[in-house]
Amino acid sequence: MNARRHPSRISALLLPSLAIVLFPPGLSAQAMKRAHDNLSSLTRVSEKLAPAGDTAPLDEVRGIVPGTLQDGWAAFALGSAVEWRATVDPRNGRIAVAEGGGIGWIPGAGNALTTADLGQRAKGKVDIAALERIARSFLPRVSPLLGVDASSLALNRGRSGRPAPHVWFVDFDVVQGGMPIEGARVVFRVNNGNLVQFGSENLPPPGTAAPAAVVTREKALAVVADYVGGLSSADALRDPGSLHLLPVAVSNPKFADGFEVGKGRGLAKVWQFTFHRDGVMGTWQARVDAATGELLEFADVNEYAQATGGVYQNSPATGSEIVRPMPYANLSTGGFANSAGIFSGGPLSSTLSGQYARIVDTCGAISLATNAAGDLVFGTSSGTDCTTPGVGGAGNTHASRQQFYQVNRIKEVARGWLPSNAWLGQQLTVNVDLNQLCNAYWNGSTLNFFKSGGGCGNTGEIAAVS
Repeated sequence: MNARRHPSRISALLLPSLAIVLFPPGLSAQAMKRAHDNLSSLTRVSEKLAPAGDTAPLDEVRGIVPGTLQDGWAAFALGSAVEWRATVDPRNGRIAVAEGGGIGWIPGAGNALTTADLGQRAKGKVDIAALERIARSFLPRVSPLLGVDASSLALNRGRSGRPAPHVWFVDFDVVQGGMPIEGARVVFRVNNGNLVQFGSENLPPPGTAAPAAVVTREKALAVVADYVGGLSSADALRDPGSLHLLPVAVSNPKFADGFEVGKGRGLAKVWQFTFHRDGVMGTWQARVDAATGELLEFADVNEYAQATGGVYQNSPATGSEIVRPMPYANLSTGGFANSAGIFSGGPLSSTLSGQYARIVDTCGAISLATNAAGDLVFGTSSGTDCTTPGVGGAGNTHASRQQFYQVNRIKEVARGWLPSNAWLGQQLTVNVDLNQLCNAYWNGSTLNFFKSGGGCGNTGEIAAVS
């Protein structure tokens, strides 16, 4: 199991309107971290802090999920005039995402409702407050399927709202004992007035309790101090100790997947400390299990460098390349850059075999090392087909950069709308600069783009072909 924590389905549930990343000022001035200090060598993440994990279609796992869930879903599906499909989170044994339609929530093009039909739930106005009331009135129908207590939900206004005139998101945090479970959420999505999707992420199985915090803040801080070789006046505590509730993986080697279905996620209460050490680049975060005293995580939470490359906004016919991030680029040190191409640590290299897209260029291999500033700069160039900027290998062509960027962005938007689609979360192979002309094709498993010739441009260099 991959012990790195990354967005997983959380990123898939982000607003599609945010799939085009807004970059903060000064991003190009990011400096690479030279990882030669003692603290960097101590970086660790426990396997307990694992990603949310894959989901599976309900039809494929009926034999291992509770009969009550199957019966409940059958009753829900029969009560809707439109077909609904569901996927299951094996770790909690409940519905992860359900998709369908035909359930009118608010007036829209998809139904004949009026504001008056909503009564006191809308109070004459359709806004996020009205959507929250409607969601809460709907929850008794689906909360057993999700395995969540409706009273534990708190509206997250930052993730809720109206990203488009016809779309509403109602996104709840999950709170237990007055503490939000980090990364846990329940989401409802409305399109043209109708509920079209609902689901959850990082929920523990129903009835899961968080262990009591028996380790004091002082003892937890002592664990951190011992791990880093002592704390001194050179260490400025920015978070002197705060309690957090995290979902954690519960392993069981008796099962092929490494966990028992429906019992694969638990809760951990942790002490979190953050500090900066004079003379050492980094903002260091430590998390200590408040029940056992185990150090679960020690990491630098700064973000330093960026992977970028030149892509055509539309095609070579509409202008020269513009520099854009290489989202989710693979890193030789392990893991991937984020959606903005940001990563920390180094020196390292990338081959554009990313988290969601892998480029294979017939012109040659791709391999680029960080520059003196610590960035992965795939660069820009003139020409077409096998022309490169002179760095990154013979495969660092226009088509490679264009398709890596465009396919990642398209899949990112699609994951926002279809978080239950497992294919969108997998790595897709994209073959470019193939020795054929005037076309591109999908063969059921890979995307394929042709070189220029015969009066046609290189299809891999044209954004619209993606």
